Amino acid sequence: AESNTELGVLCREYEGIAELVEPEDVDALIDGIERALNRDTPNKVAADYAQVNIDSEKVLRNFESELFKLSGLLS
Repeated sequence: AESNTELGVLCREYEGIAELVEPEDVDALIDGIERALNRDTPNKVAADYAQVNIDSEKVLRNFESELFKLSGLLS
């Protein structure tokens, strides 16, 4: 992904979340896949991000909380 794409920004903001490789570079893609597969531990950065930003229950609770804040019903 290019650095100015959504994925590129995500990789900058959450260092270690993914292996960012140059687009259309097969060798870079292979290297990135090998780095990801050779990690000693699961990717905690990605897991933490997914729990907060992708887990539907948490996303809905956060959305509800923001709505309450905007409405003035919750401070």
